[in-house]
Amino acid sequence: MKVVVAGASGFVGAQLVRELAGGAHDVVALSRGPIAGLPPSVDRKSTRLNSSHLVISYAVFCLKKK
Repeated sequence: MKVVVAGASGFVGAQLVRELAGGAHDVVALSRGPIAGLPPSVDRKSTRLNSSHLVISYAVFCLKKK
């Protein structure tokens, strides 16, 4: 399953990304800042989206892409 995690550099988001990637999911990690220590299979996207509507729209775009 393809999963988009917003806030992937945060405390909860980073752990969630690791767990999902370890479970053979296709993970896209969204973050405003640098994302370190994530598995190489994770697609990292750095973004400055500042509203929930934009985050949801970008997540949908990432899910449809590929």
